[in-house]
Amino acid sequence: MSCAAAACTATGYSTIGGTDGPERTLAKSWDGTPLVGGARPQSGSGDNDVLESVSCISATACTAAGSSIVGRALTLIESWNGTRWSVVPSPGRGNANYLNGVSCGSATACTATGYTDNRRQGIRTLVESGTASR
Repeated sequence: MSCAAAACTATGYSTIGGTDGPERTLAKSWDGTPLVGGARPQSGSGDNDVLESVSCISATACTAAGSSIVGRALTLIESWNGTRWSVVPSPGRGNANYLNGVSCGSATACTATGYTDNRRQGIRTLVESGTASR
């Protein structure tokens, strides 16, 4: 969960069709009134999409990070502009890529951390950092 001023956003996932169904991204917002469902983040292209972390610098500028399973785990980064969530392109390395944390210094500069599991080299730290236009 991340809060900026009087607005908080939490991300995660929900399971569709019971406990064995596919996982889809989920975001909820709170502005002092009861927790409400915000616009649903875009799902990645995978069977299971999970957002593990979110960083907001304002009520209209959040970035969330997680993974999308498409035969293998790919990084999943999404951006909130106050109206809708959009998938942000991110590189993927190795056979399995997971982002577990994200922190933003501004609306366009964020760093996400996690790990990659490459069968030859084992588990390695994964850091993705960049700037993007909103």
